[in-house]
Formats: sequence, C-alpha cells, structure tokens
Amino acid sequence: MFDKNTAIYCRSTKNEHGCSIAHQIKELEEYAEQKGLTVVRQYIDDTISGLSADRPGLSALLQDIQSPNRNWEHILIYDTSRLSRDNQMHFQTLFKIECDRYDITISYKTIPDSDPITERLITTMLQATDAWFSMLSGKKGREAMIANALEGYWVGGRAPFGYDLQEIQVNKLGKTVTKKRLILNKDAKKMGEFLSRLAMGEKGAVIAGDLNLNVSRGTINGWKWQALTYAGCLVWNKTNPREANKKGYKGKKGKYRP
Repeated sequence: MFDKNTAIYCRSTKNEHGCSIAHQIKELEEYAEQKGLTVVRQYIDDTISGLSADRPGLSALLQDIQSPNRNWEHILIYDTSRLSRDNQMHFQTLFKIECDRYDITISYKTIPDSDPITERLITTMLQATDAWFSMLSGKKGREAMIANALEGYWVGGRAPFGYDLQEIQVNKLGKTVTKKRLILNKDAKKMGEFLSRLAMGEKGAVIAGDLNLNVSRGTINGWKWQALTYAGCLVWNKTNPREANKKGYKGKKGKYRP
C-alpha cells in the first residue's frame, strides 16, 4: 500500500559545512524521484554528533519503524556517517536488523545500486571509514586544544571561579583569529586562599563559609576535583556537557571523572 512512500533521515554537525540539512534534503528528494519514490516524512537531527545515539530525530525514526500507523516502507539516508560515526556501537547493524524486521528498505545516496553482496561490502567499508575519520578528527581536536592550552589560551567552557575570559586577536598563518585567555578577577584572591587551605587539609565547606562563598557542596566538590586534577585547563567544566540544541548544561555528575 505504501511501497512507493519513503522517509528520509538527515543529520549534520556544526563543523560539516558541506553537508548541511538543506543540502541533504535536496539530494535525497532528487534521489527519491530517481527511484520513483515519494518523500512523506522527514527525520532531522541538526548540529548533533553521530557518536551518540541519543538524538531526537533518530529516536522518532526508531519509534515510527515499529508503529502500525507508519505510512512509508523505505528510508533514504545521504551517507552511512549520517546514521552513526562509531562502528564499535554496532548501531548500523542493529538499525539494519530492525528495518529488516519490519520490511523496510534502507538506501544510501552515496552508495551505488549493486548486488546485495557488493553492497554489503561497500557499506561495511564506508562504516569503518566513518569511525576512522571520527577518531582521527577527535585526535586532531585534542591536539589543538592541548596546543592552545600550552600557549596560554582558553580551550572552551565557562571561566573557572576567580577568573574572567578576555578575547584577544592573534595572527595565525597570516589570518587574524580570536582567542580567549584567563585573567584574574575580584574573586581570585578568595579562590587562591580556598585552594591553599584545602591543600592543608581543611574542609571545603568550612573554608567557603569563612570566605563568604555562597556556593553548594556540589560546586565545592567540583572545585576540588578540577583543581587537584588540573590538566592545562582541559578538564574544567567537563562534568557539565551542554545539552544538544539547548541552553544550559546536563550536569551529569561524574560522567567525565577518572
């Protein structure tokens, strides 16, 4: 009944300028027309990493795959990395199994039509390449952050208590770029005393009370961990990653702690 209807799934991240949501939709609508299909549903995850399966658009897609009210029998995706960039999660395989279970056909725009054996080989190779590219990008990103920290620049997140962020213009390969560095503010002296007394064995809550620091016990514990395991300011605020497409922080305590 719905064998000519298809859904499309699109995902982009903020760093993928050549693969925007608009570009993917356009390409997939043309691809659907070539295959004689009609796009009846779009599932979109804008500026969300492919390393996580926790995505609103993907979650809706998975729910609709199992829904008796689903009015499509095909799913078109631009390339394998849109679905996931981490093959160690085995998510692509599980997704394929789920689609097969409900007789849904998956097609990738960038994989040419071929026999099932060859198509499986190409898909597996591309998925492995996606994971390799993701790990390589992460490695380069960490190296860049470390280089920034070693040069005295801030690498992201909120400034620690006792500091403000100051923007400065620097020359990088002939271009002017904006970087940030930490500068002491009016609370720096209090923070210095807090950490000095903490190192001498005093309790954080007692010190905070003496210094009139109106903060929670959780904040104090965060200061202790961040100060005592400081790694070129790369660990600061890592316990509170941002919610995707939302303001504020998840605040999942301990997620990034060793």
